[in-house]
Amino acid sequence: MLNPIEEFAQMEERKRDLLRSARMHELYRKADEEQAQVGERLMTLIGDLMISGGQKLKARSGVRYTVEAQHL
Repeated sequence: MLNPIEEFAQMEERKRDLLRSARMHELYRKADEEQAQVGERLMTLIGDLMISGGQKLKARSGVRYTVEAQHL
């Protein structure tokens, strides 16, 4: 059996390891959430750019397009 001072030091080291591990887990979880949000914002931005680019191209060409219903 170790002396009480060494046992206390080991318990404190274990406690620090567990806290460090919990903090790393929390950081990884937050990073995963933020990554998903960044992806959604990026896709929204790309979609908006494509729509506005298409509208400008359509206006510049001066041609009016119509969508006709297709009967199968």
